[in-house]
Amino acid sequence: MKAIGRWREAAHVDKGALFRRVETHFDGSVAGVGRSALYPNSITLIYKRLIRAAHTKKLLGEMSEAELERWVAAVSSHSIRVGVAQDNFAADESLPAIMQAYRWRDPRTAMRYGAKLAPKSGAGARMAERFSDSS
Repeated sequence: MKAIGRWREAAHVDKGALFRRVETHFDGSVAGVGRSALYPNSITLIYKRLIRAAHTKKLLGEMSEAELERWVAAVSSHSIRVGVAQDNFAADESLPAIMQAYRWRDPRTAMRYGAKLAPKSGAGARMAERFSDSS
């Protein structure tokens, strides 16, 4: 939250989208920040670039090129939303709390993400597994 606050202050983002286009000078300094939100596909491309950069810097451990390509192909702008929901289930957060935090109206949405966890990952994951078996 502190980093988001610093970004909002530095970019003069008082309202609206948090993720915006950043234009840079040749030396890497910021030339300007856009007014509108990035397109979801732009975020996907950024994630893919970050994975490749982490691999180049050896931050992902030993990984074949084929495995790297599987990671890059699997990531999307939606990946973070799914991952944070799974983290909350694994931390035994309640379904109503998760729904409120991420503005989901339908519990099936959150439960679908929780069901992707191994049932032993926590009470939330076990609950998600039970719900997915009954649908």
